[in-house]
Amino acid sequence: MMNDNNISEKEFLLQFISIYRDMPMLWRIKSKEYMDKHKRINAIKKLTELLKVSRRNITEEDVKKKINILRTTFKRENNKVKKSMVSGSGTDEVYVPSLWYYKELEFLQDQMEEESGISSITEQMVNRR
Repeated sequence: MMNDNNISEKEFLLQFISIYRDMPMLWRIKSKEYMDKHKRINAIKKLTELLKVSRRNITEEDVKKKINILRTTFKRENNKVKKSMVSGSGTDEVYVPSLWYYKELEFLQDQMEEESGISSITEQMVNRR
């Protein structure tokens, strides 16, 4: 992807994430919209068109790749956080994500495939309160 306009890569990524967040049919995996392939295809087209303001030559393929990279990177960082929170570790031992846009992607948190074990412990603790 070439930088056509006077917008930094960081600004572009924040813009990309913001628009992506507003299109739950692309990330809310248990929704009816997500299950509808045509809605997802149309959303990718719309996302691509909106991003052409900043990146004139961006393609739908570029957008799909970027979404995949963002999700994979977020999941990797999120797994590090979860693994550092296993019972017995102190708060100073909890992994702090080094990914500068981690907070921007936290809307994906409950969209990740759950790993067994960790969530049940948290759920039991919440139910005791």
